[in-house]
Amino acid sequence: MKQKLTSPGVARFTKALLDILFYAGIAVTVSLPWTMRWAARFYPSFAARLTLHTALFLLAGVCAVLILFELRRMLKTVVSGDCFVRQNVSSLCRMAYYAFAIDAPQTCMGRVLSDIQRMSGTFDPPETDGERATVRGRVPVSEMMDYAPDLAALTKGQGHLALRFDGYEPCHNAQEVIARRAYCAEADKENDADSVFCQKGAGFVVHWDKADDWMHCAVPEDA
Repeated sequence: MKQKLTSPGVARFTKALLDILFYAGIAVTVSLPWTMRWAARFYPSFAARLTLHTALFLLAGVCAVLILFELRRMLKTVVSGDCFVRQNVSSLCRMAYYAFAIDAPQTCMGRVLSDIQRMSGTFDPPETDGERATVRGRVPVSEMMDYAPDLAALTKGQGHLALRFDGYEPCHNAQEVIARRAYCAEADKENDADSVFCQKGAGFVVHWDKADDWMHCAVPEDA
């Protein structure tokens, strides 16, 4: 008998915890404008940039709620025992993106733009100011999360990198990630890819690539 990878009790507890965090996150995010004004009464320096701080906290709150929403939706299928569904595939394929701004000497900007393209990022035309230039755009988090040391080495410490979470997009290199995983369905004995069919009151195993031939109903093209 196969051993379950996740205890139902643990999954339900995690789902309940995510529910609490999700609804608490909504409440906190909605109440932020009033909470920030209340906090500004005690911190004068904070009050000087109240609008900016409120906008930043609101952005962070919305992003956190969206992440919790995706996790809740996935845990719900785990609790119900039907986690191998298309909506979970879509959730896992989404990748976090950064909105970035890089300020560096103009002499280094060509290499910076080349690095952004290599990281599958997009950017607007650089803005120049004297001997310096600034470029802004979007790039996958996984590609730029360790770029700060490279930028410092390239610009000899004269470059500046600012990053901000900017939502999710479909994975830019899904096939590469899948190939790197090197998953083999036939070697996965814990999660068999084969199907069990019944005929004349008896069950028999059909290899995964022959299952369509034994089905009594049409399979949708997007299934």
